[in-house]
Amino acid sequence: MQSFGPDPASVAPSGSEPGVATHERGDPMRSAPIRPRTIDDYIAGFSDEVRVRLGKIRQTIRRAAPDAQEVLSYGIPTFRLGGNLVHCAAFKNHIGFYPTPSGIENFRNELAPYAISKGSIRFPPDQPIPYGLIGRIVKFRVKENLAKAEPKRKKPMPAECAPDQASAGGHTGFGAARPPASRKRPDHGARSSVSQKRR
Repeated sequence: MQSFGPDPASVAPSGSEPGVATHERGDPMRSAPIRPRTIDDYIAGFSDEVRVRLGKIRQTIRRAAPDAQEVLSYGIPTFRLGGNLVHCAAFKNHIGFYPTPSGIENFRNELAPYAISKGSIRFPPDQPIPYGLIGRIVKFRVKENLAKAEPKRKKPMPAECAPDQASAGGHTGFGAARPPASRKRPDHGARSSVSQKRR
């Protein structure tokens, strides 16, 4: 079995890629002559059995997060929606799924049959992959990421930038509309009386 790129759990510097475990140590085989550029390329580099498993995991993620963006990050399939959503990768003795620490904690009981760490799950090749559970974890991560992004979209406008309410003149905008300054008209009658006195 081939594996392109390092296990994210073994290379991701702490804090640089949110949700990817940094302490797991895999044993990937890196014998492929060409590094993949897309997820399709990545999946194509494995045996038929592993390709089927990776393909089903990918389909499961896409059904649970249809708006997610697919990219390769750290050389492995990565899905993003409002930030990193989940990662997955194939290795010599397991397929890794990385749903961030919160994805592990919220499904810890259901993940009991599998080897887990802070942010990773290992599915061994001799056991069925729980695609339904993966889908539920992905949906949870979608809600979590969107909830985090919502306050940013609704951030209130600073008071000094907020438009004023409609003024009495019916205008809106920055600063209330002011009526034009009144001008005093000269009193021609007073001027004529002064002229008569001078005469």
